[in-house]
Amino acid sequence: MAFSSNFFLFGFLPFVIAIYILSPNALRNAVLLVASLVFYAFDAGWLVWLLLASIALNHVVAQGLLRLTGVRRDTLFIIGVTLNLAALLHFKYTAFLWNAAASVLAFADVTIGPAPQIELPIGISFFTFQALSYIADVYTHKVAPARSLLNFGMYHSLFPQLIAGPIVRYVEVADAVQHRETTLGRTSEGNQPYRSRSITEFWRRWHMTLSRWFRDYVYIPLGGNRHGPWCTYRNLVIVFFLCGLWHGAAYTFMVWGLYHGALLIIERLYVARFGELPRGSLAWATTLLLVMIGWVFFRSATLPDAFNYIFVLFGIVQNEGAVWMQTYLTGEAVIVLGVGLFLALAPYENLLWRLEGSRASIASKGGVAIIVFAYSIMLLSFRSFNPFIYFRF
Repeated sequence: MAFSSNFFLFGFLPFVIAIYILSPNALRNAVLLVASLVFYAFDAGWLVWLLLASIALNHVVAQGLLRLTGVRRDTLFIIGVTLNLAALLHFKYTAFLWNAAASVLAFADVTIGPAPQIELPIGISFFTFQALSYIADVYTHKVAPARSLLNFGMYHSLFPQLIAGPIVRYVEVADAVQHRETTLGRTSEGNQPYRSRSITEFWRRWHMTLSRWFRDYVYIPLGGNRHGPWCTYRNLVIVFFLCGLWHGAAYTFMVWGLYHGALLIIERLYVARFGELPRGSLAWATTLLLVMIGWVFFRSATLPDAFNYIFVLFGIVQNEGAVWMQTYLTGEAVIVLGVGLFLALAPYENLLWRLEGSRASIASKGGVAIIVFAYSIMLLSFRSFNPFIYFRF
């Protein structure tokens, strides 16, 4: 069920919100849990059992970590991590690893047949990493486990973030699982990663929960930047290789991750040599260009496709790709692109109408949002093909 579908926007979401508001506080977590399971089953079908199994497994592991000590506690934690990663590895990476092995064995004239067809459960990367952070934080005594299976199940399956993130750590929302309030102001703010003036800044703004996850559970345990520059560079390469692999079982994602890891290493080398990174418009333009080049690898089906696209973009080769781009850069597309650039790059904090917390601010942003919302609904109604890229993750 894509968020950008009329069924979700005018059917499922209003119904759930209405039931949630009308329910007493004691039942609201149950409402959200049931709604989330229905939401997930809508696209995952019978694979909803995997989400249910993840809820049960990680709740039991967390409760066990609360009660056990010593070697038994350590063993339970290792078992919990292993089972979570095993499910992710099986459903997401079996076919990729099989094909990679087949390519290697082909050099020895050994064939192993086609890869098994395994249906990919939507959002498995998100809820697996969320589960790993949960049991890891319980294991390290950063947070107490959820009081009940119901509360943990609601947190672990919450549909607004289940298939598209962010990766919400329980330690950050533990209080809100029990007691929470919703205000208009809390729903009206957002990041602008494309205003970054370095790749380092970009990763502080872009997919912040994922980058924090890798920082806390991979980069720092590997030693972070505490053991000299070469160990730091090694750790960055490992982290961003895994970050790319997390996004998808494909060489394009790996190259995208390593590309960003290499850029971060280059920035650290620059700082070590010159003291600080460049600032200003040139630094922003350079960062934006480098990020856009990275997205080519992220969105391409194969590495040859990615390199061919880049060669066309920079005029190194001429082929039908250039004609294809001109075909789709219609007047409407140019207008939408212009609006998108403004929304991504405008310095909202300097605009006079943005009076923080005032009625004028809410009215201005609300009015613009209504106009954009209405236009978006028109597009959704007239265009039936509406793929959701995060189903791949």
